[in-house]
Amino acid sequence: MTINDDNIDEPNETFSLNATVTSGTTDNTNATGMITIIDNDDPPTVSISDETVDEDAGTVTVTVSLSNPSSSDIVLDLSTADGTATAPADYDAYTGTLTDNRLEVQVLLLL
Repeated sequence: MTINDDNIDEPNETFSLNATVTSGTTDNTNATGMITIIDNDDPPTVSISDETVDEDAGTVTVTVSLSNPSSSDIVLDLSTADGTATAPADYDAYTGTLTDNRLEVQVLLLL
């Protein structure tokens, strides 16, 4: 049996091999073996792109990325935080929740 490697962070997985006695004499007529595939992929790392935008742009698109796929949804609570720019004078504050397992999602922010 061949086990296929992937780059998806996932729980350990199982499958079985079943046998049915079709000829000869045994104490049992069926047997089952359970095979467990232990995941070898690290959980993803989240990153957010740095962006530079002109003051009159009106919006900025920020990319939220995962380093590798996940078999389960990743839930992120997103919020802006003032630096030298302050809300609402320089940009509109943003809060939201992102639930996804894709490698890349874009978030549009209003300036």
